[in-house]
Amino acid sequence: MEKIASGYTSVGAITEQVHFFIAPYSQQHRISKGGGLEEEGEAVET
Repeated sequence: MEKIASGYTSVGAITEQVHFFIAPYSQQHRISKGGGLEEEGEAVET
């Protein structure tokens, strides 16, 4: 996995920062329709 970008969601107003990553995957890695952990509130699209 490689980090490709990061930035603030609202410069000057909010300190929340988002990070974007890219990684290779195959259909064997996909464990559910959307991916991610439901209990963590993740909404991962492949």
